[in-house]
Amino acid sequence: MNLGPSLVLSIFRHGEKTPDNFLMLSTDPYKNQTFHPYGPSALTNEGKRTMYTLGRSIRKTYNAFLGDIYTPDILTAWASSIERCHTSLQLVLAALFPPKGVLIWEKGFNWQPISYNSLPKNLDDMFSGILFEDYKKLYNEYCFTGNGKVTYKEAQPVLAYAEKHTNTTFKTFLQMFFLQTVLSGEEVYGLE
Repeated sequence: MNLGPSLVLSIFRHGEKTPDNFLMLSTDPYKNQTFHPYGPSALTNEGKRTMYTLGRSIRKTYNAFLGDIYTPDILTAWASSIERCHTSLQLVLAALFPPKGVLIWEKGFNWQPISYNSLPKNLDDMFSGILFEDYKKLYNEYCFTGNGKVTYKEAQPVLAYAEKHTNTTFKTFLQMFFLQTVLSGEEVYGLE
């Protein structure tokens, strides 16, 4: 049954990762951690499993739409310039399109290469908008006026707690987001 031209868009973030050392506060007890064997800012095995499971879930949901075999014309994939995002996308694609029939190129190796696109960070307005001046301007307007200002004020108890325990002053939501990503990465790696 041919349904004609259709579009499915799937947007996802990378899997669980180790912390980004450059985001760690000077008071972080793990700031000199190497996060062996993964390295900083890298997917953990749990993150790899998460991405592979996501690919299987997408396959299950859209199996009839995707068809039985991968052909280059059915998919355009994009990843940011960050290595863990490339790895995450490769894992999703591996689960989404395991080779079948004539596409099995190595017996017992249930994987096939699928190309994807990526732009350098300084040109990537799709995933790295945070680096562009227009974004920064709109972000600052939000943080310091209207709803953003109200939300920031409502978050004062959390900010006070974070400031007390990190010896750092948090002036933006982005700073808190960075702290949260570091702390969650440390937790995923098994650090207290």
